[in-house]
Amino acid sequence: MKLKNIFLLFLALSLTGLSCKKKSDGDGPIHPDYFEFGYGGGFSLNKIYRIEGGIVFAQDSLKIPLGTIKYATAQQLLKDFPSYLLQHPNQNFGCLGCVDELVTEIHYGFGGTEYSWKIDSDETGIPTELRAYMKEVIQVTDQMY
Repeated sequence: MKLKNIFLLFLALSLTGLSCKKKSDGDGPIHPDYFEFGYGGGFSLNKIYRIEGGIVFAQDSLKIPLGTIKYATAQQLLKDFPSYLLQHPNQNFGCLGCVDELVTEIHYGFGGTEYSWKIDSDETGIPTELRAYMKEVIQVTDQMY
């Protein structure tokens, strides 16, 4: 009898897991109208990229696609997008430009609303929920050119 109950419990949990659909690998959005990411400041040139209409391109270009491999790399930022940012829209984190450090920029447009964030690269001034993502944004940005 116990074996039958364990089997039924296992079956129920398995079916529950199959019926739940996760929106993404991270906890963020998958299909915004557009998504911009990059960094600037300090002694670095601004490097901002945009995902829109199924392509990724440099923000300062004429929408020349960077290719499918770079698009797939940039898409990972959407999959990993932290819900913390949407819970704190249009905010700056850290002491922007205090010591000529890089500032990460993120712009997200959805349904006619734009969200925008600037985050200092000094980890001591930003929430722990954002630290890994900011490193990822910088790494992906560097892979775009």
